[in-house]
Amino acid sequence: MTDAQSAPTTGPEPGALARVFGVFFSPAKTFESIARKPGWDWLVPVVLLIGLTLVAGIYINPKLDTDTAIKDTMKRIEARGSLPDAQREQIQKSLEKQFGFVKSRWALIVGPLFVLIPLFFVSAVYLGAAKAMGAAARYGTILAGYAYCQLPQLVKGLIGVAVALPRDSIDLNDIDHLVKSNLGSFLDAEATAKPLMVLMNSVDLFEIWGVVLGSIMLSRTTKLSKNAAMIAVVSLWLLLVLVKVCGAAIGAAFGG
Repeated sequence: MTDAQSAPTTGPEPGALARVFGVFFSPAKTFESIARKPGWDWLVPVVLLIGLTLVAGIYINPKLDTDTAIKDTMKRIEARGSLPDAQREQIQKSLEKQFGFVKSRWALIVGPLFVLIPLFFVSAVYLGAAKAMGAAARYGTILAGYAYCQLPQLVKGLIGVAVALPRDSIDLNDIDHLVKSNLGSFLDAEATAKPLMVLMNSVDLFEIWGVVLGSIMLSRTTKLSKNAAMIAVVSLWLLLVLVKVCGAAIGAAFGG
């Protein structure tokens, strides 16, 4: 058995607030508590993340400079060869619709899905990985633990909102660098190839923090050893980075 499963319970489990602080200051003990009693307080970090997403949608998205982004994209497309006027107009309208979405009311509705879908999906992937490695695991327990693993992203988001609020306009190329916590923050977005920029953006302090927490969480909520949990979480993270880089490469090949 793991330490989480063999350790005796000495009293009531910590509440949501204690678990929030515990993730930062004593993650192993906090995830052991979650393993013993997942409860429903994992909804607290989820609600906080959704709330932050809505705040960003209301106050930050309207400041995004989509006009410049459209012009820059059109320049890259036209650099590949001359376009008939009709096709150029069609592409222009498509880009206006695409970039305009981030400022629309629909973005406020879709925004929370970017919190919920990865939360439920990644938890399921972790469950599958744990079972594939011979561990006894439960989806609800992993889901509760993984929800608390999102707290570093909450911290990053709060810092990003604080940085963005005083600005009148925000370059879309700068949206990933409001908080200069990744290697991409120190590169020229215009001069750097898109796949390389996506790769450098992924080497992010808060993402690495989340990976470390995810490894601790998976080892405490399942029977996986620390090394096995680390291998599982890091491998899945590297796969996600690879998918992002490949997507950026495909987009760049088509002028995106």
